[in-house]
Amino acid sequence: MLALPAMGGPILETLSPNVYTVFAGQAFTIGGTVFFPNPAAYAFGAAPSTSPANQDEFLFGVSPTGPQLEIVAGVVEFSLLFPGGSGGAIPAYFEDIYGQGGWLGPANFSGPGTTPVSDWRTFIVPVGTAPGVYDYTYGIAFSENGKAASEDTLFATGLQVDVVPTPEPAPVVLIGLGLVLLAAFHRFYAKKSPRRSSGIGTNKSRL
Repeated sequence: MLALPAMGGPILETLSPNVYTVFAGQAFTIGGTVFFPNPAAYAFGAAPSTSPANQDEFLFGVSPTGPQLEIVAGVVEFSLLFPGGSGGAIPAYFEDIYGQGGWLGPANFSGPGTTPVSDWRTFIVPVGTAPGVYDYTYGIAFSENGKAASEDTLFATGLQVDVVPTPEPAPVVLIGLGLVLLAAFHRFYAKKSPRRSSGIGTNKSRL
């Protein structure tokens, strides 16, 4: 039986979109597409034989002051800091590895082909993060026919998290809120105060 030839090329992970505008403390979900080059059965996550296990997703901070993002599901399996940068063409300042849940994309895919755009993972920007644009690289591990993928995987570069200042309440909104509270205050005390009779129409005249 002849084996199907590989189409060649790496597994290619592409963000769509790649820029996410959020407030500090806000959750956001990244997503994109994955191209699989070979006629093979691909599955999300590192191959069962991979050691250590559960190293399924990777986040690299490529801004010197970029915060380590929080996750809403799964486990941070491993975290490594590079205070001076890791070196290389795209130096990283930290690396976080996730596993055991939180993946939102397709669990299986038959190659060759490209997945539809889908959600990948939900992050939270830590409370107190200063406004600014922070750059990251995000990567996903896949197995191929139950084993480690035979080709390279190109992680999704260019992930930008644009943290914007939390807007202050507008003066009109504050005035409106004050009027509502004042009206509620008057209604509350009007119910609490005893009513007094004026006496009009209640006294009978004596002849």
